Amino acid sequence: MPSQKNVPVQKSDSAAARHAALVVMAKMVLIDGNMSRLEEMFLAATAKTTSLEKLFDEAREHSLESLCARVERYEDRFFVALRAFSIAYIDRELGTREGHLFQEILDILGITPEDRLLIEQVRTDGESDSPAAHHPRLQALYAASSFA
Repeated sequence: MPSQKNVPVQKSDSAAARHAALVVMAKMVLIDGNMSRLEEMFLAATAKTTSLEKLFDEAREHSLESLCARVERYEDRFFVALRAFSIAYIDRELGTREGHLFQEILDILGITPEDRLLIEQVRTDGESDSPAAHHPRLQALYAASSFA
Protein backbone atom coordinates (compact mmCIF):
# COMPACT_ATOMS: atom_id res chain seq x y z
CA MET A 1 0.00 0.00 0.00
CA PRO A 2 1.48 3.41 -0.99
CA SER A 3 2.35 5.92 1.70
CA GLN A 4 -0.28 8.58 2.31
CA LYS A 5 2.41 11.22 1.72
CA ASN A 6 2.79 10.19 -1.92
CA VAL A 7 -0.90 10.09 -2.75
CA PRO A 8 -2.09 13.49 -3.99
CA VAL A 9 -5.02 14.81 -2.04
CA GLN A 10 -8.06 15.30 -4.23
CA LYS A 11 -9.41 18.79 -3.72
CA SER A 12 -11.91 21.00 -5.38
CA ASP A 13 -10.62 22.93 -8.39
CA SER A 14 -10.32 26.13 -6.34
CA ALA A 15 -8.63 24.51 -3.35
CA ALA A 16 -6.27 22.50 -5.57
CA ALA A 17 -5.21 25.60 -7.49
CA ARG A 18 -4.61 27.62 -4.35
CA HIS A 19 -2.67 24.84 -2.66
CA ALA A 20 -0.59 24.15 -5.77
CA ALA A 21 0.29 27.84 -5.89
CA LEU A 22 1.52 27.70 -2.29
CA VAL A 23 3.65 24.62 -2.85
CA VAL A 24 5.11 26.00 -6.09
CA MET A 25 5.94 29.21 -4.20
CA ALA A 26 7.66 27.09 -1.54
CA LYS A 27 9.69 25.37 -4.29
CA MET A 28 10.72 28.81 -5.54
CA VAL A 29 11.85 29.82 -2.04
CA LEU A 30 13.90 26.64 -1.67
CA ILE A 31 15.52 26.68 -5.13
CA ASP A 32 18.50 28.86 -4.31
CA GLY A 33 19.03 27.66 -0.76
CA ASN A 34 18.71 31.19 0.61
CA MET A 35 15.35 31.97 2.16
CA SER A 36 15.13 35.66 2.87
CA ARG A 37 12.99 37.08 5.64
CA LEU A 38 10.86 38.78 2.95
CA GLU A 39 10.24 35.46 1.18
CA GLU A 40 9.36 33.78 4.46
CA MET A 41 6.96 36.56 5.48
CA PHE A 42 5.29 36.67 2.04
CA LEU A 43 4.83 32.89 1.93
CA ALA A 44 3.54 32.75 5.51
CA ALA A 45 1.07 35.56 4.83
CA THR A 46 -0.13 33.91 1.61
CA ALA A 47 -0.43 30.51 3.33
CA LYS A 48 -2.04 32.15 6.37
CA THR A 49 0.30 30.29 8.72
CA THR A 50 3.54 30.86 10.52
CA SER A 51 4.56 27.19 10.34
CA LEU A 52 5.95 26.56 6.88
CA GLU A 53 7.71 23.21 7.45
CA LYS A 54 4.84 21.07 6.12
CA LEU A 55 4.67 23.25 3.03
CA PHE A 56 8.44 22.95 2.47
CA ASP A 57 8.26 19.18 3.04
CA GLU A 58 5.53 18.92 0.40
CA ALA A 59 7.58 21.07 -1.98
CA ARG A 60 10.52 18.71 -1.56
CA GLU A 61 8.37 15.57 -1.95
CA HIS A 62 6.44 16.41 -5.10
CA SER A 63 7.70 17.18 -8.56
CA LEU A 64 6.83 20.44 -10.21
CA GLU A 65 4.98 18.46 -12.88
CA SER A 66 2.75 16.69 -10.35
CA LEU A 67 1.94 19.95 -8.60
CA CYS A 68 1.10 21.76 -11.83
CA ALA A 69 -1.02 18.83 -13.02
CA ARG A 70 -3.43 19.62 -10.18
CA VAL A 71 -4.30 22.93 -11.82
CA GLU A 72 -6.62 22.42 -14.76
CA ARG A 73 -7.85 25.86 -15.79
CA TYR A 74 -5.54 28.19 -17.69
CA GLU A 75 -6.62 31.17 -15.60
CA ASP A 76 -5.57 29.34 -12.42
CA ARG A 77 -2.29 28.25 -14.01
CA PHE A 78 -1.59 31.91 -14.83
CA PHE A 79 -1.98 32.87 -11.17
CA VAL A 80 0.21 29.99 -10.00
CA ALA A 81 2.94 31.38 -12.29
CA LEU A 82 2.28 34.94 -11.14
CA ARG A 83 2.63 33.96 -7.48
CA ALA A 84 5.81 32.01 -8.20
CA PHE A 85 7.29 35.02 -9.96
CA SER A 86 6.11 37.33 -7.18
CA ILE A 87 8.00 35.45 -4.50
CA ALA A 88 11.08 35.02 -6.70
CA TYR A 89 11.14 38.74 -7.50
CA ILE A 90 10.30 39.92 -3.97
CA ASP A 91 13.82 41.29 -3.59
CA ARG A 92 13.56 42.95 -7.03
CA GLU A 93 16.07 40.48 -8.46
CA LEU A 94 15.51 37.21 -10.28
CA GLY A 95 18.47 34.94 -9.58
CA THR A 96 19.72 32.39 -12.09
CA ARG A 97 18.17 29.38 -10.35
CA GLU A 98 14.92 31.26 -9.78
CA GLY A 99 14.88 32.29 -13.44
CA HIS A 100 15.35 28.71 -14.60
CA LEU A 101 12.65 27.43 -12.26
CA PHE A 102 10.29 30.19 -13.38
CA GLN A 103 10.84 29.23 -17.03
CA GLU A 104 10.16 25.59 -16.16
CA ILE A 105 6.94 26.62 -14.39
CA LEU A 106 5.85 28.63 -17.42
CA ASP A 107 6.58 25.70 -19.74
CA ILE A 108 4.79 23.11 -17.63
CA LEU A 109 1.77 25.35 -17.10
CA GLY A 110 1.63 26.34 -20.78
CA ILE A 111 1.69 30.08 -20.12
CA THR A 112 1.70 32.09 -23.35
CA PRO A 113 4.59 34.48 -24.11
CA GLU A 114 2.16 37.41 -23.91
CA ASP A 115 0.99 36.35 -20.47
CA ARG A 116 4.59 35.86 -19.31
CA LEU A 117 5.24 39.48 -20.21
CA LEU A 118 2.11 40.46 -18.30
CA ILE A 119 3.32 38.54 -15.22
CA GLU A 120 6.66 40.30 -15.33
CA GLN A 121 5.00 43.66 -15.90
CA VAL A 122 2.62 43.20 -12.96
CA ARG A 123 5.54 42.58 -10.60
CA THR A 124 7.97 45.16 -11.98
CA ASP A 125 5.46 47.98 -12.53
CA GLY A 126 4.20 48.06 -8.95
CA GLU A 127 5.58 51.54 -8.43
CA SER A 128 4.31 52.93 -11.73
CA ASP A 129 1.45 55.44 -12.00
CA SER A 130 -0.39 53.02 -14.29
CA PRO A 131 0.62 49.54 -13.15
CA ALA A 132 -0.29 46.43 -15.11
CA ALA A 133 -2.72 45.53 -12.30
CA HIS A 134 -5.22 47.62 -14.26
CA HIS A 135 -4.53 45.71 -17.47
CA PRO A 136 -7.80 44.36 -18.97
CA ARG A 137 -6.21 40.96 -19.67
CA LEU A 138 -5.18 40.59 -16.04
CA GLN A 139 -8.65 41.55 -14.86
CA ALA A 140 -10.25 39.02 -17.23
CA LEU A 141 -7.91 36.23 -16.08
CA TYR A 142 -8.60 37.04 -12.45
CA ALA A 143 -12.38 37.11 -12.91
CA ALA A 144 -12.30 33.65 -14.52
CA SER A 145 -9.91 32.13 -11.97
CA SER A 146 -10.33 30.36 -8.65
CA PHE A 147 -8.30 33.17 -7.09
CA ALA A 148 -11.05 35.76 -7.49
